[in-house]
Amino acid sequence: MPVMNPRFLSKLECTPLADDVNWRLTRDLRFIDERGDLHVVHAGFVTDFASIPDLDRLGVVIAVIGWVLCVFHGWPSAWRDALGLMLLAFGIFMIWICPDLNRDDQLDAPAVLHDEGYGRARYGKGALLMKFYWDWLLFLAMRANKEPLWKCWLIWANVAAFGWFAWYSKGKRKGHHRHD
Repeated sequence: MPVMNPRFLSKLECTPLADDVNWRLTRDLRFIDERGDLHVVHAGFVTDFASIPDLDRLGVVIAVIGWVLCVFHGWPSAWRDALGLMLLAFGIFMIWICPDLNRDDQLDAPAVLHDEGYGRARYGKGALLMKFYWDWLLFLAMRANKEPLWKCWLIWANVAAFGWFAWYSKGKRKGHHRHD
């Protein structure tokens, strides 16, 4: 099977809705993945783009775990302190960069593709694999838009770990696909 260069074949075109949160696609969005499979998000699809609130929460959790390790006295001091300080610093870094991640226009098209995939959520056999398939497609789409590798991994890890609520709620939500 030939390996393709993942890329968007069309530009994202959309218009805001009255709720100031959601947007409606005015033109089909086309993306080709590394296997050559074409993914189309049709005009009329409604999206809220990338919403990354869980990343702040994840940063807080990691920072708190790091702080607890720094004051916990059960491990040898050097290991405990090094791990605790690394986790504390990484958690603070995540809290610091989260607002900037939501303001990145290069994330919009990959987020729309991911939203559409989550809107197809299925339950039962294969649901877990499908969730991770759409999470990985988000990663590929971000890389296709020339996002830095660190940002792609950070966002991918966030949706892989914390995207379960969205996976199940978007799949249940009637009217997520609004084709007029």
